[in-house]
Amino acid sequence: MQERSILRDVKRSKTTLFGIFFSVAGLACIADQAAKFYLFSLPMEEIWRQELGPAAVGLEKALNTGAVFGLGQGMNMYFSLLSAAFLIAMVPFFLVYFLPTRGGVLSALAAGFAYGGVAGNFVDRLLFNHVRDFILLEWDGYIWPLFNIADACICAGVLYFAFRIAFEKDDKSKITSPVAEPA
Repeated sequence: MQERSILRDVKRSKTTLFGIFFSVAGLACIADQAAKFYLFSLPMEEIWRQELGPAAVGLEKALNTGAVFGLGQGMNMYFSLLSAAFLIAMVPFFLVYFLPTRGGVLSALAAGFAYGGVAGNFVDRLLFNHVRDFILLEWDGYIWPLFNIADACICAGVLYFAFRIAFEKDDKSKITSPVAEPA
């Protein structure tokens, strides 16, 4: 009997893929907003820091009116509109075209992470006119730009699709001979 992966056993119907997409998106957005609500209710700026040799991890509050890595500071309105457009366009694209025709369980998970991450940061932009970042990573004196759970979800989803596009085998590119090979 051949072993099967749990992901392969999940029925790949439209309903299942839609359920995975919306569940992951909702959980990602809720987790992001809950962490921000709790951490930004604390009175101190640097909440926690742990040194690990040349590295450090921690929680530190920061407000970001730009995009990922702090690029585009002061352009909150532009990024709000871009986020709204993404959230509106992604539902029909992923649910009507991509997931039913080319996607599977991993695609539904990745799309859900990306969608939930954009939604989490969009809530911040609408309510606070900035995004609340709090995760600190440092290596040998270099401090990575602060980020949040939504940013991590967006990156996970985008990386999955980038690797999928880069390494996906395109069935149309295979050359098939019209002449049958002899047995």
